[in-house]
Amino acid sequence: MPEPTYPIESCRSDDCRKAIIWGRTKTGKMMPVDAVPTDDGTVRLYRLQGVVRAQVLNTSQLEDARANDQAGYGPLRTAHFTTCPAAASWRK
Repeated sequence: MPEPTYPIESCRSDDCRKAIIWGRTKTGKMMPVDAVPTDDGTVRLYRLQGVVRAQVLNTSQLEDARANDQAGYGPLRTAHFTTCPAAASWRK
């Protein structure tokens, strides 16, 4: 099954401008996630009732996702807070 598409924006930091996807966490906060999947990613994106959700996987979920492509996690991504050079200025 092909990966779903998600709305992509650019980071608003002038010294970054990297492509990101906004996902809502289980606590309801919006989380910026790098748009390009990575081998060492820890964030799963999925849609639930039309809303893009971001789930940070725990250790056992990561092991399952990396060992089994059919586990249903899809490609993993990195939280943009870990890659953005201006992340500290955006944290609340």
